[in-house]
This record gives sequence, C-alpha cells and structure tokens, in this order.
Amino acid sequence: MAKSEANWLVYMHIYRKEEGHERKTVKKMQSNLQPGVAVYLLHFGPNTNSDAILTKYTNNDAREVLRFPNKSIPDVVKTLEKVSKHLIASKVKVDAVCFACHGASYGMGKWKTYRYPFLQINDAVRYLVDPFGPSLVCFDSCFQGNMSCLYELPQNTKVVLASPAFHPFVSLLWTRAFGRLKRQMGKSELLRYGHSITCEWNDLTKATWKCMLLFDMKYIPIIAKVVKENFDLLLFDRISQIDKEDANLHDLFAAARNLPDLQMMIIKSIASTCERCLTSCTKRVRGMSTEAHLPRKWLTAYSSTKWYKEIVKDQRGFRAEKLQEMLNDGKV
Repeated sequence: MAKSEANWLVYMHIYRKEEGHERKTVKKMQSNLQPGVAVYLLHFGPNTNSDAILTKYTNNDAREVLRFPNKSIPDVVKTLEKVSKHLIASKVKVDAVCFACHGASYGMGKWKTYRYPFLQINDAVRYLVDPFGPSLVCFDSCFQGNMSCLYELPQNTKVVLASPAFHPFVSLLWTRAFGRLKRQMGKSELLRYGHSITCEWNDLTKATWKCMLLFDMKYIPIIAKVVKENFDLLLFDRISQIDKEDANLHDLFAAARNLPDLQMMIIKSIASTCERCLTSCTKRVRGMSTEAHLPRKWLTAYSSTKWYKEIVKDQRGFRAEKLQEMLNDGKV
C-alpha cells in the first residue's frame, strides 16, 4: 500500500440507532478522499461493550489495522493508549484530528443517558492529540466550541473547528474539503482550509440552530486569562443564555458586555469564520460558549479540566465547597 501524503485521525463513537448515519458518513468520507490522503478511523460502538476498531481508509481501499475488546467505559482510555502507541510505533504522521460523536465540551458521550462521559476531553487530548501535535482539530459534535474544551487543547493546535452549542446530524466528514487535507500547511493556509470545510458544511445543513465556528487558537489563552481576572464582571443572564433548555450554557461574547477588550479578543478568535458562515449561525452564538456555574453532572470530568483548575475554580458558581457537596450527592 502506498504511503499516504496526509493523514486524518478520526475518533468516531456511534450508537445502535445511529448506524445508518455512520455508514452514510464513512461512505461519503471515503469517496471524497483525494489520492494521497488517508483516514485512520478509530470506531467505538454501537454498544459500550463493542470492539474498538482502527481502520485505514483511502479513496480506493479500507483495511482493518487493529481491533480491541472494549467491555465497558473504563476500557476506553486503555484502548486509546494502545492505539496511540501503535500509531507512534508505526511512525504514522497525523496531520489533523477529528472527533465525530456526541459531545458536552469537557466530556463526550450521551449527556442524557450516561452517568459518566464515554470519553473525557482531557483523555481525548492526552492520547489522540498530544502525541501527534496536529495543527488542526475538528469537532463534529455538539458543544465542543466551549472554553472548557478549547482551553484543554495544546499550544501546537493552531486551528479548531467546533460548535459552541448544538450540532446537526450533518457531518463535517461529508464535505469534499475534508478529503483535501495537505501536509505542512502554514497557519494562513490552515485557516483557509478550515474555512472551506465550514462553508461547505453550512451549505449541507439548513438547521437554524447550527453554529460551526473556526477558531484561531492563539487567542484562547488570552481570553482565558481575561476571564479569570474579570470573572465577576461577566453577566450570565437571559441575554447570554444560548438555549432555553440549558440555563448553564452561555455565549461568552454576550456575557462580556462589560468587557469590550474581551469581546474584541473573541471577535479576533473567530475572524477567519467568513461573514456568510457567521450569518448562518444561530443569533444566540457570537463566539465560544462557557458554563455560568458548575454543571449538573459529569462533575469529576469537569473538575479535572484545565479550565476548571486554572480559570474558574473558586469563582462565583464554581466554589470548591459546592463542588464537593455535589460530588457527595453523587452528581458525578
């Protein structure tokens, strides 16, 4: 098999009732791959005890590389570690990473179904991002354009595609642009490439609540620092609340109405998202999202993030004693 010239690493977690969506997505993804572009797809599901399978796709071939038994959620991280070590030992150069799954920013998996996340964001970064140093990371999932996710990514991640709120069942992997990945793209070219994916994706879905944004990651540490220093000036209210059903999900730009410098940094962070794509977004989203207070579940995962430990810990709504009280009540 010829050596690929650019490689995606795709993490996909699919449930039983979503298998038709998965087959459609993988078929479209493969058909759009340009010669020289490969996808290493790590697949979990349809059940928590289904085997985890790593398959290499090119435009004219699919070859199973690894298969691991995955008997329960605690096995997921062990499997990721094995996959990561295999790819490193095989000297696979990963140029970009994509997560295709359900998401809740600091954890991935079904929010309403799972007591624990299927995969925490810090574990995802530890085994699927950090070892390979990709400049581009995409989240084909809900809620990952949230500061508790964005802040977790390493400094060598230059560009991120993610939705701050809900994400339709229309995949980034369906786009022709996804299959045109190139190796060693500079920052400007990466932003243009990411923009081509978001523009094409917006043409594929007409959902009024979609909100895929292109983030320039150099602004994320700056935004985090300003948030930490001025947290009491943020206004979490009906104006900043993104979704009527989730009182804890807020648009950071709207919450920063008293902080014009912070708003300017947010604008700069998404400046490579074209006007057409911004206009396609729900009007409730004008940048990354954030939580107004401790979330109501998956607290162990949330409190293990860099965002909690370094930025919001002991701020109003994030007091350590409140966290401990909720953990003691079993709301993990």
